[in-house]
Amino acid sequence: MADGAKTTPRLIAATRKRGGGDEVSADDDPASLVQRWHQYNERFAAAGRRVDDVGGTNRVQALKDEKARILRTLLKLSDHQATRGKLAPVPDSDLIEAFHRAADESVRGVVADELEARFPAAYDLLEAFYGHGPVARLKRLLGLKTISSEGLARSVVKSPDALADIIRNLALARRAVGAQRFISIVQGWARLEQLRLVAVVDVHDSGVNLGGYHLAFPVEHGSSQMPPWIGGEGELRGEGPADSGYYVLLSDLSRDTPSKAEARQRLRAQYLNIRNNLVKPNYDALQLIVTHAQGMTKSTALCIVALLADMVEAYRHVAFSTDAEVAAALYDRIVRDLEGSWPTLEAHDRLPVALRRKVIDMVENAAGEPTTVHALIRFLHDRGNRALEQRLTTAHADMRVTVGRIGSDRSEEIRIARLDDAPVVVNGLVRHRGLGAIARAAQWLAGPCPGTLVLIDNHIVYSVSLGEHRVELSANIADPDDEGLVRLQSFQGGAELPQALRAEFVSAVLKEAGLTVTVDRSSLIEILVTGHLDKDHGARDDRQIERALVVVLRLIWSLRDLDYAMAYIFLAKAAPGSLAGKARAEKIHDFAVAMARMFIVEGRIPFAYRGDGMPFETYCEFSGPKALRAYDAYVSEERQMVRQRLYFALNAVLRDFDLPLIPSGSGGVGQEVIDRLFNGPCRQALARGELRPGSQGLLERNPAYLPLKEIILRVLSREHEALLTAVLLKGTDLHLEFDTIGSIDQLKVERAQQEIAPDEWLVIYGLADDQSRSILYAFGQYLTPTNGGKWLSIASLKHLLRKCAYVLPARLRLPAFRKLISHRLLVEQSRTAAGFNGQTVRGLVASVGDGSVRIGRVTFDREYCVHPRTREGRVLLVPFTTPEDIDAIRAAEAVIVTSGGLLSHAGVTTREFGIPSLILPHAEWLQSPAGNLVRIEERRPGKTSKTAEGFWVSESMMSETIDIREGSVVMVWASQGIASIMPVTDIPLEPLQRLIRLVATGEKPPGALEDWLVTLPLALDAQHTRAEVIADSLVLILAEALWNKRVSPGVRAQLIEIVRRVRRGLALGETDNISRLIGAVSDNAIAELDGLLAEVEHNIAAVTVLWRALNTVAIVDRLWTQVAMLDESLDLCDLRLNALHGRIQALRRHPRITLLKAEALHDIEALIARDLSETDLPAMRKALRRLGHRAGDIKPVNILLVCTGNVDRSPLAEFLLNKMLAADGIAGVKVQSRGIAALEGRPMSDGSQALLLFEEDIIATSHCSRLLSEADIRAADLILTMESKHVQQVLDRFPGAVGKVSLLSEYARVREFVDIEDPAGQLGDAYYRMKLEVQQGLMGALKRMREEGLVARAMVAHLQSKADALTRAKRRRIAQYQRAVLLLDQVDADCVELVGGKGANLGEIAQVVKLHGASIPPAFMVTTLAFDRFLDENGLHAAYSRLTSEIDTILATAEMPEKDKRRRIEDASKRIRDLIRRGRLDPALGLGKEIMAAVDSSGLRHTFVSVRSSGLQEDTEEAAFAGAAETYLFVSTAELLERIKEVWTSFWLTRGILYQSDRVVRQGSARLAIVVQQMFDSQVSGVIFTTDPVSGRDVIVIEAGYGLGEGVVSGVVDVDRYYVDKADCSVVSVHVGNKAFMVKQHPSGKGTSIVPVESHLRDVPCLAKSDIRANIAIALEDHYALSQDIEFGIANGKLSILQTRPVTTRGQGQIFLTREKVAEEAGIGRGRA
Repeated sequence: MADGAKTTPRLIAATRKRGGGDEVSADDDPASLVQRWHQYNERFAAAGRRVDDVGGTNRVQALKDEKARILRTLLKLSDHQATRGKLAPVPDSDLIEAFHRAADESVRGVVADELEARFPAAYDLLEAFYGHGPVARLKRLLGLKTISSEGLARSVVKSPDALADIIRNLALARRAVGAQRFISIVQGWARLEQLRLVAVVDVHDSGVNLGGYHLAFPVEHGSSQMPPWIGGEGELRGEGPADSGYYVLLSDLSRDTPSKAEARQRLRAQYLNIRNNLVKPNYDALQLIVTHAQGMTKSTALCIVALLADMVEAYRHVAFSTDAEVAAALYDRIVRDLEGSWPTLEAHDRLPVALRRKVIDMVENAAGEPTTVHALIRFLHDRGNRALEQRLTTAHADMRVTVGRIGSDRSEEIRIARLDDAPVVVNGLVRHRGLGAIARAAQWLAGPCPGTLVLIDNHIVYSVSLGEHRVELSANIADPDDEGLVRLQSFQGGAELPQALRAEFVSAVLKEAGLTVTVDRSSLIEILVTGHLDKDHGARDDRQIERALVVVLRLIWSLRDLDYAMAYIFLAKAAPGSLAGKARAEKIHDFAVAMARMFIVEGRIPFAYRGDGMPFETYCEFSGPKALRAYDAYVSEERQMVRQRLYFALNAVLRDFDLPLIPSGSGGVGQEVIDRLFNGPCRQALARGELRPGSQGLLERNPAYLPLKEIILRVLSREHEALLTAVLLKGTDLHLEFDTIGSIDQLKVERAQQEIAPDEWLVIYGLADDQSRSILYAFGQYLTPTNGGKWLSIASLKHLLRKCAYVLPARLRLPAFRKLISHRLLVEQSRTAAGFNGQTVRGLVASVGDGSVRIGRVTFDREYCVHPRTREGRVLLVPFTTPEDIDAIRAAEAVIVTSGGLLSHAGVTTREFGIPSLILPHAEWLQSPAGNLVRIEERRPGKTSKTAEGFWVSESMMSETIDIREGSVVMVWASQGIASIMPVTDIPLEPLQRLIRLVATGEKPPGALEDWLVTLPLALDAQHTRAEVIADSLVLILAEALWNKRVSPGVRAQLIEIVRRVRRGLALGETDNISRLIGAVSDNAIAELDGLLAEVEHNIAAVTVLWRALNTVAIVDRLWTQVAMLDESLDLCDLRLNALHGRIQALRRHPRITLLKAEALHDIEALIARDLSETDLPAMRKALRRLGHRAGDIKPVNILLVCTGNVDRSPLAEFLLNKMLAADGIAGVKVQSRGIAALEGRPMSDGSQALLLFEEDIIATSHCSRLLSEADIRAADLILTMESKHVQQVLDRFPGAVGKVSLLSEYARVREFVDIEDPAGQLGDAYYRMKLEVQQGLMGALKRMREEGLVARAMVAHLQSKADALTRAKRRRIAQYQRAVLLLDQVDADCVELVGGKGANLGEIAQVVKLHGASIPPAFMVTTLAFDRFLDENGLHAAYSRLTSEIDTILATAEMPEKDKRRRIEDASKRIRDLIRRGRLDPALGLGKEIMAAVDSSGLRHTFVSVRSSGLQEDTEEAAFAGAAETYLFVSTAELLERIKEVWTSFWLTRGILYQSDRVVRQGSARLAIVVQQMFDSQVSGVIFTTDPVSGRDVIVIEAGYGLGEGVVSGVVDVDRYYVDKADCSVVSVHVGNKAFMVKQHPSGKGTSIVPVESHLRDVPCLAKSDIRANIAIALEDHYALSQDIEFGIANGKLSILQTRPVTTRGQGQIFLTREKVAEEAGIGRGRA
């Protein structure tokens, strides 16, 4: 380069020529321009370093001009000549604008480089960008002028908003940690790209370094805190100040890499697709499979297949193409196999066994491919998650995270690929939960973090190689029921000893962290250790999952070189010759477990061991000795004693502050234990004001901390706001972890706190339902170091949450009935839970089973059921259950798990099998010398006191530790949520339970139990006497007798008698187990009766209907009967029973009942006095029903008068009594007379006839004497004789007269005479005397008959006979219509023989429902005559009659084996169905035309309809007839006629035939009507019971769920349950079910399908307050005077009643009309409704 001034231009020209032209064109490719600019920039920099003459200056200027030219072209700016022909540089403002708007990352880099060259200092560059003001604020925080501008494009200050964010962030961090510590954090920032957002965690004033451990707060550690046996070794010494928490520095580049944005978005879409369309359908499908495993319908199976199709489609989008094709082929093969069976089944048909197994079984072929629906679901779930994880591991790191201790120079960097848009750092804190867990795991990291973690929401995927092994981690920090999980696969390679040690160490750490671990050693190369923690593998809540994730991450980061260190230490510590054979494996295991416990308590390996990846031999030479010395120092006696002293010192502080103690036996004290159980809790207690700094720098209690007092005041004054606050918090993304701190009446006081800025806290106090743990009331308090605590209004709380960037719900809506439920719990005092003898623990009810108590011996062995000796009488207690445990679950008396939730495998499976199941969430599995045990921490409120406001308050929680061991005897009462551990160790439990089971099934007589007790064998090592063991055995027998519903009443009575008899022979004190159990039983039973009686006494005055009052009293009587049985059987002799009996007697005589009786009789008398006609039938029926009477119950009253010859006294009395009855308007009494020694056919004596004629105007010539007979005695209700000898003669000759016969004078309570003597042969006035005595006696008798209800019964019988006669006449007239179709408004109750029970009920209630604001969907009835018309029109009548007669004959053949009978019935019924299907219903002719005309008349032509059966006995008092024939929904009018035929056909399904045969219904005469009704597409549907069908209490019970009613009645839906008070129609209690599914119209428009309910709707009440229309239910009940079971639907706020029927599960009621014995004999009770 002789002439530099000329050479450079030549080079520039040559470069341009090679670029394709002599000039830089505006159309040049930007990538080429960027490349050229970088080339010239490098030459310009090099030339600038060699400027030594004019030529060099020219050369630099030429390069500078060319750079400017390229830059202008790249930025599409016009050329601008400066002075002397030089090209002007691009203005700074244009460059800054270009930097902000550049879409191309490379172009932005060019602009950034140019700006960095012009402004070398970061201060000048940022000032040019944003002006002086904001940059000056940043300068006050950082030494900005000493920071270079390098890395502008990679910095966090590329926009005004970003600059404002970092200024605010750094200011918060500086304020939180102080200026000096803040400078130490940021002092290494030399370039602009090194500026980071700062988050500080666990910030506190410097504590102390005590014994080598960091304590956030100083503690006393003198001799007074130590136990006496602690010697002088290992004395605690302060080693200067500790650090002040840790910090997180991060730079999020995810939004600054446009080229990667598309890949990020694609990965995120795949993640969401898998979550929403594969994971969620997987759980929905599995729930359906488990719930319906024993009886699955076609519609349920199709729903499962539809969910499977969604899973296959989701898998196709994430899997590699070959895997996706395999899954699609498997799906097609399974669906083709199923499709051949669908056409033969209707929607509600149950699947045949073989077909059901193709859906529910887990079956794979020899190649391991799934061949059933269930197996494919599991396959897709596993493969889908794996495929997603493989995709996610391809993500590139776009976030750098640095974690370091505040006050320490050491920090480590973590690379993260973040695929979500959630906030990361807000207000100086780590907001992102996943990132927070990663940072917490890294705070003690002692080495580099390899690889890249993929982070999306709370899901973390991590795959990394670590020397000779690799790990794959997948975790989701979420609730276990929402697929929260931790899954780790650790592949151990390398040399044999390091490999074995690493595998044992990883396995032990994972077990300590709560994961379920499997170790696969089948490979010759590596050992695979797998750990799982999810809802089916021990997970209880999201906190447990998060803690386990932190442990697992620390484990992964610690594994590099750790195997070499362990191998070196292990070999150094092993004695020579001790590592042979089995001993070697045991020592490896013991050493690895010891290392694992050290790791768990310290949170790291607490000594230096790194080897920087050197080979094992090199490690042993250089690093091994150092690791060994550090290990020896850690495990030395002196350091162990330091940790012992620290343990006692810390627990002394925690005990003083009522904070949870560091448990013993958990591995000792380490830094992780200190952080988790001391530093963290004390920091939070200090922040919320419970503690305060003392005068000597130590913490002390704050006496002003009284949160419960403030809560009571606020809930009284601001109850509604507290309810809304609870709703607000549930709708935010604020993650709160609540702990119970006390109680207020029925509610538990929960507390959670969240740091929302460094050292600024939001503390939430909640009042929660003890059962559901749902927060009902909430109160917020905002605390800072200066304000001392400020209680927040809901407006202030919203403002604070918005300021902290939390998501708030758009609007606050108090869920239906929340205030009602909450207030009821708030004002009721808590009650002590019922329990048994022994220690009692409470748990979450997963399944109530059949409601009975189960007793068994605890087993931890999942394989117990394989062995016949241990199969029976076992309670399975395990951490969780899996599908492999099905046999163990089925065989168990009860199942107890220590983790999981209602949707866990244990919960779903035990509910399906009807097995009681509890979840014990506070359980810990421990090993002891005596074997494994489960330790349960039972927490309950401490001492309670009553406040001035009337609340019972406990300000503390008490803990009781209960140990359960293998073989413990447990009583499980799942319906109460309790289990009692019984002290009955010496009982031979299994033989006893087996014998009780044989007695219960009738295979052994009850006496066998007594014989067994007499010969009870005792174990040689028994610790108790024979009497004590027998007494404990009686406890079990008594418990089975009292609570086990599998024991029949007869056997129950005999078992109790055995208990009573054997116990009397035992010489025991009053504190034995059976005495305690009897005391608990009697107290509970008496308390229950007392509570019910008080409730009835309080409400009886408000009852307005007699039958309802009588039923209420009957409920009390039934419970009294049970209590009296206990009293008699158990020799209770409780004085409280006498008082209860007196109250019950008073209740029976309550004035309200007397008044209601009088009103009812008045109505009867008024009706009898009228000339009754058909129009009076409704009033007559209602009057009869109001008495608690049903058709056929009451018969006329027969009075029989008896004398000797039946010619004087008894016939005279007969005529006189008839006249008296007629005069009083009493009908329904039949009076007859007979003679003991009468001669048949003789007339009445002349004297008696004369008296009747002249004095009473009665002609008695028709009388003929009759001899008393047996038939007369049977027919009589009351027998009255004239003389005492007649009574004895009647009883001697007719024993059946006992209880019926009385002397007339005695019955009439007449004192003036006793016998009425025969006047024959006496003086003339004898007849007058006889007549006067008869009249006087009859008057008294009639009065007594009134008192005893015989007169009332007679009047009712008369009214019933009149109603029956009018009904028969009306029905004969209706039957003459010969109508095949009737419209709804043409139908009433008397059309039952034409339209069946369901159709008659609908017609009957149409007007009642309309009057009360509801409706019945339009409908018409296809009558019973239509089917006959159909047979006649198709010429099928003869064949049909022949086949039905054949079935009648089969059913009547008693000697035919049941199997043959069923086979022949199935064959005949199939021929009948085929016969009906051959017939034709033509819409243009005959019957078909009439039906279609009714469609038009009812306005149903263009709607869907339902087609239901309506049998003559269906939905009546006698029978529900449910399910005997098919129902079809969403039927179009085009297919209506065929569906009508199918309903007729289905009546001849085997189940319908057998249903009728059980009720003695002749098949040939059976007639079926059909209801065709407009389809009501319910959004919510359900059933209203006007009386509680379980307890019989007079309260309305509503069960409701989403979708159509079929979901509610079929059990697909876990319904909401509402209890409504009839007095004021207020809702008194609500149970909210988990409504995961609903039945809706099939997408095709035909039939129905089961679909999942949206997640946010599942756990909220489906009915609003306006939907509770109790008035309609009460009106229907009043109309029928019977408890009703009413189906309803709601759509768009419109309520429709779909059908009503009497409740058919009620027991015998009590009727007032006669004394108890007469009522029972006369059958007046209501019977089953």
